[in-house]
Amino acid sequence: MEKENREYLGLEGYALMGAAFEVHSELNGGLSEEIYQESLEWELGLHKISHKSKAELRVYY
Repeated sequence: MEKENREYLGLEGYALMGAAFEVHSELNGGLSEEIYQESLEWELGLHKISHKSKAELRVYY
């Protein structure tokens, strides 16, 4: 079971990185964060990768 989970997470991570690289290769650098975020969300949707837009993240410092 652990091996299957590792393989699944590996494939999901690979797909996520592929989507991020696709956005970067299309847009390059120098744009605002909002443009990259919107583009990545679009690309994740194309790859059918579920995600939450601007999910709250608590950080303790």
